[in-house]
Amino acid sequence: MDEFDKKLFDMAKNEDIYTPTDLNARVREALDGLPARGAGLGRTARVALCALAAATVLAGTALAAYSAGGFKSVELWRGKAVDGDTRSWYGVKGGDYRYIPVEELSDAVRKIARDNPVADTTRDFKGKDWSAAQELSGVTLPANAFLDGLEIGASHLTVSANKNGPTHLRFWQGTDGLWLTVSADAYTELMSGVDIHAAYGYAEDTELRAGEYKTEKGLSALTVRLKPGEGDDGLGERAAETERCLAELMVDGFKYHIKVEVDGVNIKTGDEALETLHRVLDAFE
Repeated sequence: MDEFDKKLFDMAKNEDIYTPTDLNARVREALDGLPARGAGLGRTARVALCALAAATVLAGTALAAYSAGGFKSVELWRGKAVDGDTRSWYGVKGGDYRYIPVEELSDAVRKIARDNPVADTTRDFKGKDWSAAQELSGVTLPANAFLDGLEIGASHLTVSANKNGPTHLRFWQGTDGLWLTVSADAYTELMSGVDIHAAYGYAEDTELRAGEYKTEKGLSALTVRLKPGEGDDGLGERAAETERCLAELMVDGFKYHIKVEVDGVNIKTGDEALETLHRVLDAFE
């Protein structure tokens, strides 16, 4: 694996995903006296509420919640991860998911689930985009002309299963020469009764600036701009970490997680990263 491939796979796996069991109670407590989930708020008000939530996260107090991206709720908070470190978090919960019948999946995916029950199994496709994973799985993702036109450095498919069969497919790809990664989550009918929730945690001094973006075709997306604090470079010096822009949205029943990083070459500033992210979002059909 060359340096670029290693960077891509590191990018795919360097985010913390965690579902706190007491999150609902914390949301209700935090929103006491506030409009529930931003009900009745226009876009400007939602962005303002989101900015308030980000400030609340950094203050180390309770979170705020609202709706964006096609999710039932979006939450921001500050709290401990399973390793005990305090982190800044954002999470999305619920949404209009498409639950794929297990029999519509390919024989290959069902065999992976049978051979690896109650496990996650990853198949890598070096040098290929995620069309290879779609062919393997029998699942067709929504079209996106911007993503389809990029040079791809690597992709993979992760199949999650329980004793009854495949439950969750995650498609991931990273772009060669541009620090852009995207994942798409597809769930099967075995997950239709589960309250799906994904959360992402970052260093506690990271500033989370979130808002709602409406695409040219009317899709709603949650956008989160990460401005990291200064971290230890391992040599006793303090060095600024990478600024990133992320998006979460539902498209045709699939959940998308998109990340664009400032690399100092192709994308030099956070504003350029956000502009690139908007171009990706606007390309969804």
